[in-house]
Amino acid sequence: MSLFSTTDNSVTKPLNLSRAARNAATQLWGFEPNRDIKPAHLANGFFKELWKNSVPEWGLVGEVFAAHPGRNVKDPLTAQHLRELPNFQRAVHGRMPRPVVLDAWRQRIDDVLSQDGSFYRNASVSTLPFTHWRHLSTDPSDRGVGKLLARLVVDEHDTAPAQSLRSALCREDDPLHRLLLPLLRTPSKDQQHPGPFPQASPEERALLSRSPTLQATVNLLRHLALAPLTGTELLTRFTTLATFGIWLHLLNGNSPEPVPLLLCASTPTEGARSASQQALARAGSHLQERFTAALMEELKGMDMLSKEEYIAWGQEIYKAPKKPKKGQQEPDTPKPDLEAQARYEEDFEQFQLSEDSLFAAACRALSPPASERIAQKQASATPLDSVNDLGRHLGLYWPRRQGAGARSLRPTAALYDALVPSLLPDKKPVSSTEFWRLASRQLGLLSGEGGPEDLARLAQASVSGVTLADLKRNAHDIREELTRLGYARTYADDVTMIATSW
Repeated sequence: MSLFSTTDNSVTKPLNLSRAARNAATQLWGFEPNRDIKPAHLANGFFKELWKNSVPEWGLVGEVFAAHPGRNVKDPLTAQHLRELPNFQRAVHGRMPRPVVLDAWRQRIDDVLSQDGSFYRNASVSTLPFTHWRHLSTDPSDRGVGKLLARLVVDEHDTAPAQSLRSALCREDDPLHRLLLPLLRTPSKDQQHPGPFPQASPEERALLSRSPTLQATVNLLRHLALAPLTGTELLTRFTTLATFGIWLHLLNGNSPEPVPLLLCASTPTEGARSASQQALARAGSHLQERFTAALMEELKGMDMLSKEEYIAWGQEIYKAPKKPKKGQQEPDTPKPDLEAQARYEEDFEQFQLSEDSLFAAACRALSPPASERIAQKQASATPLDSVNDLGRHLGLYWPRRQGAGARSLRPTAALYDALVPSLLPDKKPVSSTEFWRLASRQLGLLSGEGGPEDLARLAQASVSGVTLADLKRNAHDIREELTRLGYARTYADDVTMIATSW
């Protein structure tokens, strides 16, 4: 529902850009994409909501670890410190390891905990690598997207996928869990059992109904949850697919069809690489278009203003406040962003030539500064920044490292490990053509396997410079990659079949 429902120009409410931007983002995506959300954050938020019970604190883990080089921890706990901790002594029941073993154990676990970049000494805002329900934390860094996805994935009429995931959370033979066990607080009897399954709210169900990409993601996650995988293997692949699904959801929003995205082989032709870069750039533009449409819906009560009043919207663009230092208060009066204000006025004048109304031109000009103000603090991320962060964490972008230059899509093996079992409807092998038809129809993913059909979809998205030969070569090389991963077999008649196992 729009904040601005009045149509009386004489009583039109003033523009509150930050609030309008946050409301538009929530209506479009179901959460506010305004920071770097790591897969570990999403997993923690998802499984915490799925477990639906209070989680025991693991503060002792934060005291012992998070002393990795570069973390500015002045006094990391050594083996001697560990031996003197009463909680640790009680946890190991008097069977104290030798100091040299203890030091090696502590350093090895520290390396493991640090690999996701989401674990810090302050345990209240940290997330452990996720393999067990006792590793859950109260870290809110997922911005609510994990909670949203958990509520959508749980089907009240078929709880088998949710039951399977809960069972995977309770495996006591998980190696990381066994290594951390001496530092985990013993949960209460109530905490040892999950609560009732979460349920989606009417607003969340409405969001799902208007987002085909989100619907496809939820269905694939439910299917993957029932795959014959071990506990840790299931949780890892589920987290990868969930992160990938949110990446796609951000790019597509409530679009009726997914935007086409070309996945490249490890050594693509120049045409395939360029097409992948162009498709990704078009998807980013599509994201901004969907956000502009959501912003127009949010501001629809202000669609009959004069040109001067729309120009005055630029005066409502303020700089996001910096996070105050410890002991300091936030400034009462925000500072105008003069550069953004001038850019808004220039864009507004230009867009009047192409848009059918002053309101549409104003909203289009307002969309970039609005996306920057979904976050209430300076140096936070825009929705497109969140997309790029997720793509980098997934190992989806090439080059892998963050930096300047156009990116193409080159998935790592981990993404194929999640995609193959989720896309295949059952254990029976399917042809490579049928597999990529499923990927294209549900998620917009292309490999070139569709030949002329893929070429037409890319051309429709204004992607140029790629030939049918480029796509055929790319499809062949991806089949080779899937063969090396153990998912594909090519027979004498040159037909490639794909299955989860052979």
